[in-house]
Amino acid sequence: MRFNEDSRVKIPAILHLARLGYTYLSLKNLDWHESSNIVPTIFKSSVAAINPGATPQEIENALTQTNITLAIEVGNVLRFHADYFKPEMKNRPKSGAFINK
Repeated sequence: MRFNEDSRVKIPAILHLARLGYTYLSLKNLDWHESSNIVPTIFKSSVAAINPGATPQEIENALTQTNITLAIEVGNVLRFHADYFKPEMKNRPKSGAFINK
């Protein structure tokens, strides 16, 4: 048997995490955002499970806001793109400010 990083580190780590209850997702046929490492289908179903009253549009907005926030934190997008979602309120906060609802 050839000993390399896969046999000594990666595979045992994957097996250990699977025993702890995590699910292994192969990247071959997975629809995911490479810039944010978010799988939209899993994100949407998880948000819907913890927020049963959320509409599909609200969940989609949460996904887009999360992607934009992560892109800003990593530096993959210009700051003005934070204005993509304009809150429906009269006193709109400045770009990049946190919104507490």
